[in-house]
Amino acid sequence: MFRGLVVAFRDPLLAEEAAQEAFTRAYTRWERVGSMERPAGWTYVVAVRVARRRRRDLLGAAAGRTTDDVADKVADGATMQAAIGELPTRQRVALVLRHYADLPFDEIAHAMGCAVGTVRSTLHATYTRLHVELEDDEEIPEVELDAP
Repeated sequence: MFRGLVVAFRDPLLAEEAAQEAFTRAYTRWERVGSMERPAGWTYVVAVRVARRRRRDLLGAAAGRTTDDVADKVADGATMQAAIGELPTRQRVALVLRHYADLPFDEIAHAMGCAVGTVRSTLHATYTRLHVELEDDEEIPEVELDAP
């Protein structure tokens, strides 16, 4: 969960705090959460909501703080991580919830506070962007526009 939150929010301190809060809430409500079909999914949803709320609070309180340097230190330099790191926050969050947390679209929509269609279009845009970013840099042949 921690790594997924770091990827999504690019802030290890925020990710750690959100994950701890989510696990604490899951533990204190375990009688109810443990009987759910997807307790891990519930915990991810809580973590993302906590991170989003705290991030808003932190951005308002510390306008000069940047997380780009910290995120660069956390990433292991892999091409995929670099490409994911360049995504907008909304796309990173959707990607993490879908592939790290393995949540269905309706639970992602609930966690992100949007419609299922928005999740689908966000993920589509994410996959398209990653595909473009990760394409081989092979030379693309020129196409003559006036060719018959």
